[in-house]
Amino acid sequence: MNFMDYLSAGLQVVRSAIEETPGDFVFHFALFGQPIRVIFPDRQSGSRLTPALAHLGIPPVDPPALTICCRFQPGFSDINRRFPPPEKPGRPGEDIPFFDNGDIYLSLHRASGTLSFLDLRQNCAFYSAPDLGRLSPAQIAAPCKDLLHRWLEEQGRYLIHAAGLAHGGRGMLLAGAGGSGKSTTAFRCLSAGLQYLGDDYVVIGNQDGYSLHSLYQTGKLDARSLDGMPVLKKGVWIPAVDPGQKTVLLAGSVFHRNMQKQCPLDAIVFPRIDDTVPTAVREISPREAYLAMAPGTLFQQAGRKRKVSMMLAELSRSLPLFEITLGHTPQRVPAALKDLLRNL
Repeated sequence: MNFMDYLSAGLQVVRSAIEETPGDFVFHFALFGQPIRVIFPDRQSGSRLTPALAHLGIPPVDPPALTICCRFQPGFSDINRRFPPPEKPGRPGEDIPFFDNGDIYLSLHRASGTLSFLDLRQNCAFYSAPDLGRLSPAQIAAPCKDLLHRWLEEQGRYLIHAAGLAHGGRGMLLAGAGGSGKSTTAFRCLSAGLQYLGDDYVVIGNQDGYSLHSLYQTGKLDARSLDGMPVLKKGVWIPAVDPGQKTVLLAGSVFHRNMQKQCPLDAIVFPRIDDTVPTAVREISPREAYLAMAPGTLFQQAGRKRKVSMMLAELSRSLPLFEITLGHTPQRVPAALKDLLRNL
């Protein structure tokens, strides 16, 4: 059987599954004013995956702009076997796109057996896994990430691997490689009164100027950073189990009033850890910014990397760019970032 025969058979199974998915738990939320409906087979799975999106919740809207049906049961892994393996094996745990023709998008998460399917013509999507318990903390903290990423791209918006903060009506991206201090900086600023739009992922729009939008109200911190900000322990959602694992927090459960859904995007800031010097801010070049920002977003992009790369390059040429050295005075970081936004 050739690829298109496999694909046709698999899509028929998926569409049947969408029609048959029971609506025991239905969650509605909005992005850019577009209503999205997520249908879960039971309250247990809905209660597990919706907290990350709860701050965007809205009353039901019919018809929605997008419907996502979720299924989690052992026998349902048959759907995953309907499709051929991807041509490039990828890394363990990586989301691998193995079909995207502009209308239909499919990706497979190797470790959990999760299949993501998006039909852009019908505005419907399907998210399946053999077992809810096999989803990783990262998948629970950012549910349906790749489906939403691909759907947002069709709306002219992009999911970025970065944190988002705002103050005084202005917003910034906190971007950079893993371990650069993004999450610690974002939560330190949240604790100091800045508005929070996200830690790992935020959405960028460019309609009449760049804008920054919240998607998930989750964030992740290592044990050392969490111990340094004990007030955040009230927001622990998924505790770290292994020594190298990060704890997942629900920012809105602790700082509900500081959650912000959207704001203008006025600057991009790249944290850098250096305990030998005081906290300081300096301007950087578009090239430095692109090289610091692109790898994290492109590595986690299960889709059209070239288009996203071009968007990041344009973003780096269009906005003020700064590096903040966190230094040995981290308590001064929130004030420094407030001053930066105030003086733009």
